[in-house]
Amino acid sequence: MSLADVRSEADRLLPGSRVRQLLYWRYLLTYRVGGVDRVT
Repeated sequence: MSLADVRSEADRLLPGSRVRQLLYWRYLLTYRVGGVDRVT
């Protein structure tokens, strides 16, 4: 799955989420709900 695919799916499922690319083909998805950060 490309970074663009990950970002589009994250935007579709979690509007306002942020996706960052980490080392070695890993991704960090951050979604903020009610002032609390949730990292998955």
